[in-house]
Amino acid sequence: MFDDIHNILGRLSHQLNTPLCSAYLAMESLENLIGDEEESRGCLSVLRCSLDASRSIMRDIRDWTERIRPSDVFSHGPLAEAVDPLEHLARSLDINLVTDIGDRSAITDQPRVPLLAFVQIGRILMENTRLHNPHRHDLQFTIRLVGEGRRCIRFMDNGRGIPQEDRSRIFDPFFTTQGLGRMGLGLPLAYWIACERFGGMRLGLEPSEFVLNLE
Repeated sequence: MFDDIHNILGRLSHQLNTPLCSAYLAMESLENLIGDEEESRGCLSVLRCSLDASRSIMRDIRDWTERIRPSDVFSHGPLAEAVDPLEHLARSLDINLVTDIGDRSAITDQPRVPLLAFVQIGRILMENTRLHNPHRHDLQFTIRLVGEGRRCIRFMDNGRGIPQEDRSRIFDPFFTTQGLGRMGLGLPLAYWIACERFGGMRLGLEPSEFVLNLE
């Protein structure tokens, strides 16, 4: 199933690129022909915004298919190995990453997880934290191993949290509060990966808490 989705999205991104480029060329030609007529310029402005949103969506799809290779999905390893790449991501997003997963050097005592799947879930949640708190420079993102037998992961941040009215729809595909140009597929994708490769994911009790069941 993963291979099918990966291939479909890759083909979709490729097929959208040509008509999108043609639309941009046509729009630029119209801008040169119309000149300064105010009403026509307004229509072209709406058209440009729509094309920019479509290009943003296409790039999101392309970037996702390039980051994830089906052949890498089933590699397992200790939890600490999955957390390492997220530390680099946190620095690039100007987020302070706090981990509480036990002794990271005691590899045999740590749960083994699907590495790429865990990294992808962490990436989506961390990027979502930055997206919804664009001007915060004191953001903190916590990954904590909890639960009986330490079989759950809590992802938390100190951002503004999920509004109560949005919590029931947060994993719905295409639901977004970010307006034009956002696909609303980040959290649904994280939820799907969690269900396929782990024991599922749910919202926690805190406003910015997600709980991943490792099995």
